[in-house]
Amino acid sequence: MRVKVYRLTTCYKCDEVEAFMKREGVSFEPVVVDELKGDEQERMLADIYRLTGQRSFPVVDIDGNTVIGFDEKKLRHLLSLPA
Repeated sequence: MRVKVYRLTTCYKCDEVEAFMKREGVSFEPVVVDELKGDEQERMLADIYRLTGQRSFPVVDIDGNTVIGFDEKKLRHLLSLPA
């Protein structure tokens, strides 16, 4: 299962998503968008917009399924974690 968390350093919901993933033992790739530079940051923002139609954070991509914000119920479902 491929899990990618797009986040900002100043986003408390992003912190909650990462804490949830760590607490549940989910392996994920963090992408800290505001630490990227120039073209790399613009490409990442374009990818996020393509996935969501928005520029909101956090964005979690789980094997092509996207969750915007910290929606624990949806994350548990997509990650096959108990409720």
